[in-house]
Amino acid sequence: MSDEWNYDPGYLPGDPRHGLSPEELTVFYNSRTPQWLIRCTYGPDGLAKREGALPAHISYLSARKDQIRFVGPILADDGLTPIGSWLMIEAPDRQSAETFIAGEGFNLAGMIAKIEIKRFVETSLNERWQLEITPDPNLQLFLCELNDGSNGGEIRKTTGPAHHKYQKSVMDSFIARGPMRSDDGSQVIGTTYIIAVENRAAAEAFVAAEPMTAAGVFSEVRIDRWRFGKSIS
Repeated sequence: MSDEWNYDPGYLPGDPRHGLSPEELTVFYNSRTPQWLIRCTYGPDGLAKREGALPAHISYLSARKDQIRFVGPILADDGLTPIGSWLMIEAPDRQSAETFIAGEGFNLAGMIAKIEIKRFVETSLNERWQLEITPDPNLQLFLCELNDGSNGGEIRKTTGPAHHKYQKSVMDSFIARGPMRSDDGSQVIGTTYIIAVENRAAAEAFVAAEPMTAAGVFSEVRIDRWRFGKSIS
């Protein structure tokens, strides 16, 4: 990215991000404790093993809840059947995130067929934690993972004003939001949201209305039912 904005990013006086260049903003976010998103997809027999692995799963995560921002099962569209798990944790680097998930109960039980780990930056100044939030029981939670295409970074530069305007208009729906980054934090590689909306159709409409979606920033969009896990409650 250029070291100057070609639009007003909207950071107001008094906000520590006010007046920062894109490069300075990257340094600002990278100075915060790194966060890592860990997406675990069950294998064919994962669900059958789940009940037996729950005690080890709960014990492991409960002992590390000070490190966990969000954790919970990825659900089938029925909102009941777990098909995987997803965590946002604080860890200094990828190796630490890999070590974290290596000892987790579901993983040790052989439930997990695929693990995906990506660095993340929470863009809100008021960084949020699951333990501090009570979701609206009348809404459903959705995990939205939007992976950039090969030229996503370039397209992002042209969608800034519309993107920021849209984000402000839907702020009440966000549980968490921010860009995924390369392991060293230098490059944006996608966007992840947790949103609270009425149903899947509303979640799909939410992502479709994002100007970066229409502009072709993303090469892959994944929208999954999700809920807060009980392991750290």
